Amino acid sequence: MNELAESVGTVTAIGMGTVFVCLVLLYGMTLLLGSIMSRANAPAKPARSPAAAQDSPETATTETEEPSGPSREAIAAAITLVLARHRASRSRPDDSRIDAWKLAGRVRALRSD
Repeated sequence: MNELAESVGTVTAIGMGTVFVCLVLLYGMTLLLGSIMSRANAPAKPARSPAAAQDSPETATTETEEPSGPSREAIAAAITLVLARHRASRSRPDDSRIDAWKLAGRVRALRSD
């Protein structure tokens, strides 16, 4: 009986160790793939020549650029329009109290004919 208990304990320890090692490997793989994907999805930095790097502080102080893209008012109007259409399209609950299961069965029966 003692030999059986030792072999069961050994098998349990080996199994638990195997599962632990697999979990650690999966964790490492997810970290590695996550870092690779974050680098791949990061925006590319434009390469600048040394001459351009020297000119950039002077031009940055003299030029004022407006941000390209839609204005704040246009974005607010678009959001308001989307919300208004969403609220208008929502269906109101019907008070007829039709059982969904019965309705699904009737639809299935009508389609099968």
